[in-house]
Amino acid sequence: MRSNTIVATILTALVVAHVGSLISVWCSPRGLSFLLALNATCAVAILLYIASRAPYVIAAKDWHMLGLFLFEAVVLTGAIFAFRDHRIATIGSYVAFGLHACATLAAVVFAFTFKITRLI
Repeated sequence: MRSNTIVATILTALVVAHVGSLISVWCSPRGLSFLLALNATCAVAILLYIASRAPYVIAAKDWHMLGLFLFEAVVLTGAIFAFRDHRIATIGSYVAFGLHACATLAAVVFAFTFKITRLI
């Protein structure tokens, strides 16, 4: 299987998950829990990815990756507090959900527009 197909499949599944959680917020009383769980899952995945490359990020002083790490740590913390019915954290989680959804849509457009021949 080609690298582009794998990336496009994963990103398409993420878009479907974002749309599904948004629909569940509107239709289900427990929909917010799904949205918060998706926020937390995305944040943990990104944090694990950055942590796996920590020596390179820190050695090169990659401020963009460090900023992304800090942002995702705040998103994860906000999702945890929002699970405990903290109103400001819930609003922040909606904002983070929107940012995650926009980034995922941009990645899908990129994956279907440009062909990736190999992953580095």
